[in-house]
Amino acid sequence: MKRIFRFCLLTLGVAIIPLSSSPARKPPVIDVTKGAFEAIPLAIVPFETEGAVPAELKTRLHQILRFDLEFSGFFYLLPNRGQIAEVDFLDRRSEQINHAFWREIGADAVVKGKLRRSRNGEVEVELLVYYCKGAYRIIGKKFETEEKHFRRLVHLLSDEIVFNLTGNPGIARTRIAFVYETREGTKTVKELHLIDYDGHPESLRRLTRDRDIVAFPSWSPDGNQLAFTSYFAKNPDLYAIDLSTGRRRLLSRYAGLNISPTWHPSGKNLVLVLTKDGNSDLYRLDLRGNPPVRLTYDRSIESSPGYSPDGSRLVYTSDRGRSVQLYLMGADGRGAQRFSPSGGWYDQADWSPHGNRIVFIGSRDASRRFDLYSARPDGTEFRQLTRGSGSNEAPCWSPDGRHVLFNSNRDGNWNLYVMDADGKNTRRLTFLPGNCYSPAWSPLPE
Repeated sequence: MKRIFRFCLLTLGVAIIPLSSSPARKPPVIDVTKGAFEAIPLAIVPFETEGAVPAELKTRLHQILRFDLEFSGFFYLLPNRGQIAEVDFLDRRSEQINHAFWREIGADAVVKGKLRRSRNGEVEVELLVYYCKGAYRIIGKKFETEEKHFRRLVHLLSDEIVFNLTGNPGIARTRIAFVYETREGTKTVKELHLIDYDGHPESLRRLTRDRDIVAFPSWSPDGNQLAFTSYFAKNPDLYAIDLSTGRRRLLSRYAGLNISPTWHPSGKNLVLVLTKDGNSDLYRLDLRGNPPVRLTYDRSIESSPGYSPDGSRLVYTSDRGRSVQLYLMGADGRGAQRFSPSGGWYDQADWSPHGNRIVFIGSRDASRRFDLYSARPDGTEFRQLTRGSGSNEAPCWSPDGRHVLFNSNRDGNWNLYVMDADGKNTRRLTFLPGNCYSPAWSPLPE
């Protein structure tokens, strides 16, 4: 008899019970670094419900699941026009999956499941996924969680489906940190917030209550901490907050600016902007307590550093050439060379997780209404991603390198938007009454 085991994802409060040992066979891996690929036709059968499960919970499950899978871009979701129910009826009558019938209605894969209450009152979801082109099951698991974690559980289901059908990690459990500006009484405050990758207001969580200006959030490589600048002590000091406990610690409190942190991929240090020596320069801050190491010595203003995925280089902004431009240099501060094209103002660069492209903002006239651009690290394949839709700023990559997140005022106040890496399929994520700035996309969950 096969051994059944169980473990908990503590950050989600989810228990997972495999229904059998994992199959040795998997569908072909989709290599996203090679560009376009053919979407997988996927049928989602409405989940069965057992016991006292509210209909609203089933509706939420399908809404979240469909959004996640459509957003991934890996799938074409078959419309449920009767054929799905008909083939599912044949499956239940024969007590087996009729792979050939699913292929006849166009499905390469099928998602099924059950939703019930467990004996301890938690929500239990059984997930079954079949690969019809190969005629085998690839997922058979049960998931349990408290109802307050239900959204996160469905995101986990989505990530399981994406990974098992494509070989690529899903991003549905990732989160976005951003600065949210609101009025509290007579005062304008900017506080650090978290929201799920899909921008759903139910997931919105406030992290700071400094009642002042908070800025420049940056995720640690393990996704457990956020570094940020706060004027809480009346100086722009650098802090880190532990997301599991809410505790914060001081990282840098030099006189003047302590801003724009970027973590080294090892998590052992970060680079930030300090003005403690009179000029705006880049420094490497050892998180073990050693003094910061100065990396730039130019009399110009250096800002907005970003590490390459392997930690060997930095992209940053400088006005050394009488205009604001982007430069690349080694992580030790050597070998600086201009990266951005001549003419215009370029700033706020972010290196893709695959290392093959850099996204940044640019303005080619005096209006300082910014559009988004990307290019290879050698400056080639220069692309304009947005055009004529307000000002678009603070771009950052999704952790799978397939999307770009940014803030824009194209619809009035500043909100968060996301688009594909090539500039297509722009979607608004937040619909908040205040202003959203400086988004930072979390790493993939471990």
